[in-house]
Amino acid sequence: EASQVGVGLLLALGVSMGGLGFSSDAVAGSCSPLTVGPFLCTGAADPVNDTTVTINETTPVLVNTDPGFGISSKAGRAFSITGKGGITFTHTGTGAIIGKTEGVYLNNTTSGDILFTAVGDVQGLGGMGLNVVGGANTGNVTINVGNVESNGGLLNDAIHIQHSGTGNVAVTSTGTLSGKVNSDGIFIENSASGQDITV
Repeated sequence: EASQVGVGLLLALGVSMGGLGFSSDAVAGSCSPLTVGPFLCTGAADPVNDTTVTINETTPVLVNTDPGFGISSKAGRAFSITGKGGITFTHTGTGAIIGKTEGVYLNNTTSGDILFTAVGDVQGLGGMGLNVVGGANTGNVTINVGNVESNGGLLNDAIHIQHSGTGNVAVTSTGTLSGKVNSDGIFIENSASGQDITV
């Protein structure tokens, strides 16, 4: 039976790892780094050809999308993003972000905040809808979404947050957060040094 909005809170410490570089083989829903400024994602989803957009940086990561953007990866996640010093992802269009496994994976390794905004649906067909990791000494995690869904089955939450930083965690949804069997709509794992959790 699907779990709608359940919240799991656990005090724990986490470990994160980062990388460097950018790769995207996506044909329709694709993203490219601009000469100055953030990564820009354009194009409608193409489930036949879309592949994972992978961003691995040792600097803060900024990702914006055009209004018509959508992605439906034929394998793996829709987005896999690792940054150092913060991650800001803004998707204000109504196009869905769908991953064959997880929908979106965000890993902020050291310092800075995570801010994720998605008006369009976020869905993981074989895993979590939105999987967020904040490493030690990172700041706030702020999530603003509509519908987020995990179709991954056992222990795959719609939104899963592992926060090892010192800031606040806030999740706001205007839609439905849906996990599957033995999963939560929202699961938050907060470190002993973390601050307030607001859902």
